[in-house]
Amino acid sequence: MSYQYQKEIERVEAYDVVVCGAGCAGFPAAVAAARGGAKTLLIERTQMVGGSATGAMVGPFMTSFDGRGERQIVKGIFDELVTRLEKEGGAVHPSKTGDGSPYACYYRGYHKRHNNVTPFRADLMQLEMLRMLEEAGAELLLGVDAVDVCMEAGKLTGLIVYDGNDFRLYRTQVVIDCTGDAAVSYQAGAVRPECREGSFEVQPMSTFFEIYDADDDALDRYVQAHPEESGMLFCSYIEREMEKGGYPVPRNKIGLYKGLNPGEWRMNCTRMQGLNNTIPEQLTQAYRTGLEQIFFLMDFIHTLPGLEHARLKQIAPTVGVRESRRIEGMYTLEMEDLIDPPTPFEDAIAMGSFLLDLHPASGTRAGIETRPVTANCFQIPYRILVPKQVDGLLVAGRCVSASRDALSSIRVMPQAFAMGQAAGSAAALAVREGIQPREIDVSKLQAVLRDAGAVIE
Repeated sequence: MSYQYQKEIERVEAYDVVVCGAGCAGFPAAVAAARGGAKTLLIERTQMVGGSATGAMVGPFMTSFDGRGERQIVKGIFDELVTRLEKEGGAVHPSKTGDGSPYACYYRGYHKRHNNVTPFRADLMQLEMLRMLEEAGAELLLGVDAVDVCMEAGKLTGLIVYDGNDFRLYRTQVVIDCTGDAAVSYQAGAVRPECREGSFEVQPMSTFFEIYDADDDALDRYVQAHPEESGMLFCSYIEREMEKGGYPVPRNKIGLYKGLNPGEWRMNCTRMQGLNNTIPEQLTQAYRTGLEQIFFLMDFIHTLPGLEHARLKQIAPTVGVRESRRIEGMYTLEMEDLIDPPTPFEDAIAMGSFLLDLHPASGTRAGIETRPVTANCFQIPYRILVPKQVDGLLVAGRCVSASRDALSSIRVMPQAFAMGQAAGSAAALAVREGIQPREIDVSKLQAVLRDAGAVIE
């Protein structure tokens, strides 16, 4: 039996641009759109800005440099935020975290493009984001969830949201979907066919946590004495436990990320496989499994050199999601576009250099050992932000039009910032010229991005 529910919506407002999701793609999208002159609203269903960087405690920001660590390729609003944070003591600029730095990812080594990372304080970052949104003139509403769309002849013309009390209708010229799960695009019929059902395969989720009272010097000595474990820290300890059948986490390494204070480290060690976060029952299971793994790991790491006295500081309040729905765009970015020689794109709006980091749906391996190596740097085209069929809609972040392989590289947070800035600038340009996002002159968009400090080539 099916039910129909109808309710008159009394509150109707109009905006040039509505951005859904205030994470690492939505924040720069809203700032860029507002700076471009568009009346902009940013809505977020949770009670904080920052998305994965704050709610899921994912950090540090992965490299914003090319693969050799010679040139910063993600700048613009991302670099502006990091620079502001650094002045407040809330971040270390990636130019200071290359080879030889104590902040190099996975505790040094592993892969050069893991270096030039950006450690940051999530609390200060939230405040700085709020300040930048206000300065740009973008409105922000928390606790507002997009629930449906208004469509007219293949064009998205309005967004229906629930504000915790009642429904609202936002009439808009462009919606930018930065929800990560393509929540708006799904309602508009813009997602890829294989992502329209809840059974599609995704990368496993992870829950981050943070420890303190680690012995940094002892960790350093262990790393220096065990170069064979570069990038696979403590794999020998874990594999011995796995052979005994006493290690319930399907991941054969300890992921350590240096914090801003001595003895503090972020931990990326959990892995919840075979679960799709777009299905509430499975997300709930992932949430519980992540907690169980963390409390097991807190006991286990006390057997590891340098972590004998480590204590749990905090657990991320939300589960970290690597992959869910993706749109069907005007172009689908493929793995082959990212490896040597990388595909040159006339409509490039951002750059990346991260490796192909496709975590396995089963098994314990890292997920990258046998994958091709990405080029020193590669371009990201505008067309993957634009749905193939639906007008009035742009997308940024991990739900863009890309194969699973390509997405495993471009889903990291600096690239999300760059794509979000491009989407916001494109939306403002489309509004200003009274055209659809697919119709804009990309050379004009590229000029706007360059003027704003973004790198596209």
